[in-house]
Amino acid sequence: MGCFGLDIIELRQSQLESFTRSCGLRLQLVEIDNESVIECWVPKSITTHKPAVLLIHGFVFNATFEWEKQINALQKAFNLFVPNLLFFGRSTTQVEKRSEFFQAECMMKMLQQLNVKEAHVVGTSYGGIVAFRMAHMYPGVVKKVVIASAGVCMKPSTNDPLLKSFNASHVHEILMPNNVQNLKKCMKLATHKPFLFLPTSIYEDFIKMMNHNWKHKVELLDAMLVGSKNAAPLPYLSQDVLILWGRHDGLFNLDLGYELKKHLGEKAKLVVISEAAHQPHIERSKEFNKFVMKFLEGNSK
Repeated sequence: MGCFGLDIIELRQSQLESFTRSCGLRLQLVEIDNESVIECWVPKSITTHKPAVLLIHGFVFNATFEWEKQINALQKAFNLFVPNLLFFGRSTTQVEKRSEFFQAECMMKMLQQLNVKEAHVVGTSYGGIVAFRMAHMYPGVVKKVVIASAGVCMKPSTNDPLLKSFNASHVHEILMPNNVQNLKKCMKLATHKPFLFLPTSIYEDFIKMMNHNWKHKVELLDAMLVGSKNAAPLPYLSQDVLILWGRHDGLFNLDLGYELKKHLGEKAKLVVISEAAHQPHIERSKEFNKFVMKFLEGNSK
């Protein structure tokens, strides 16, 4: 349990929640049906002239850890909705479905419950895959789409080199490591600049957070259709799409970004962010935010 008996990650979570409240958001549990609840940060008050933006986090962090550097920057121009996906935070379901399609469906139901008629959607990594599915499933609701560092174009063999380097048989051993050594290795792949030395106890606190709802998160990974042998041909999107990628991404190679751009054609623009790896929204947040703001506020992509 952290340093001096304190769980540093829990303390940081408390700080992030206070920060998010100071940015004009409040935490709400949204019952989307009789079996599912989504925890979401919503505006304390809706500003009618501001467009809605939905921020969808990746697989490792929850909403506030993921989007800390975007919330304050974007809330000035947009009504922000920042949910925890199923089995992150207090979001949960009794339904047995686990695919990214179901996550997208739950995000849509949440927007309906919150009376959001249309929204731009921004997703990173796993959240980018969910954002892609939302855009295809609900083109009348989803306006512009930002997809960052997301393996939408994965194939069944895409993760083979990564699994081999970790001597792992399943991707959850990488995304939800059970030891400090693998966590450090994963962090090196996800970040471009060397990270600061941290006490072992803090790494252990990170592992505890990442392994919350371990069984259900493994089920989420197993149920993903993107990159699976049973995947249908990848659909096209009608929306304008901004693709953002860190040049040094060690988890999802930049080639996947180029493949997604090629697949979507003229509807998409790819921006490669230098001096960033899998988390350009964290490592190069000002640059990331600038591209997102320009794209979402512009009349075209």
